[in-house]
Amino acid sequence: MLPDPKLTPGDALPAVMAADICTPGWATEHRHVTESMRDQVYAEYGRTRGPDCCEVDHLIQLELGGSNDMKNLWPQPDAPRPGWDEKDQLENELHAEVCAGKMTLADAQHCIASNWVECWEKHVVPGYGPEWASENRHGW
Repeated sequence: MLPDPKLTPGDALPAVMAADICTPGWATEHRHVTESMRDQVYAEYGRTRGPDCCEVDHLIQLELGGSNDMKNLWPQPDAPRPGWDEKDQLENELHAEVCAGKMTLADAQHCIASNWVECWEKHVVPGYGPEWASENRHGW
């Protein structure tokens, strides 16, 4: 599932650079999503909090300089696949590529914000190999 682009277009902190996000602990220091913000995200999307729903996620993750602004938060479900586990894989991969100098921070932010599933297919799925991809693509 992709976030509603009207509610969650993605938002990055304007002055963040690759050197910032590649500093250990940077993302943890910048995480500031309150319970009332989480409640607001669920309300905007017409969802109810609970174990069968979702997790409030940053579209552009903090590890890529994403903000804690409401326009960067959405209730991401685990199913259908790909879900939050797959997006977490993508977040780790993009962070590693940016910190290794293989991708610019702006390109990584654009990739995940424009369509995180397509970005995941491009940057993570090839690591699984073609056999896995052909057996596990169900509806995406």
